[in-house]
This record gives sequence, structure tokens and C-alpha cells, in this order.
Amino acid sequence: MIDLTRDTLKLVLANKLFTNPVQAYGQVAVGAAGTAALLVLMAFVLPVWFCVSAAIAGFAGGYAMPYLWKDVKFQ
Repeated sequence: MIDLTRDTLKLVLANKLFTNPVQAYGQVAVGAAGTAALLVLMAFVLPVWFCVSAAIAGFAGGYAMPYLWKDVKFQ
């Protein structure tokens, strides 16, 4: 598992994993920004239950990634 992670990280850092790295990193940025915005919005709505807000925002961000990455092509 560690070898797989190390090899994938090498490919990402060398820009050899994605056909269009700008699109891939843009989709990650969209997902991270959406998750952060949801977390901030929920923290204002449920300030006492911040842990619940963080869990829900993290779940929503992870749930959205397959939809964001459906058009990203790998080499």
C-alpha cells in the first residue's frame, strides 16, 4: 500500500498521471472550495455542533468527488 501511494505521488508530482493536469487540479479546487463553503455555512447555522458540521461537510465533499472527476482522463 505504501509503495502504491509513493508511486502515485511520484507520478502526480512529475505531471505524468493526468492527461490534463490543470483540469484535474481545478476539479480538486472546486471540491475543496465547495466543502469549505459548506463547512463555514453549517458552522454558522449549528455553531454548537461544529463536529457534526465538519462530518457532514466532509461526507458531502467526498461524495461530490466522483462526479467532479468523471471527465478527468489519466495517462
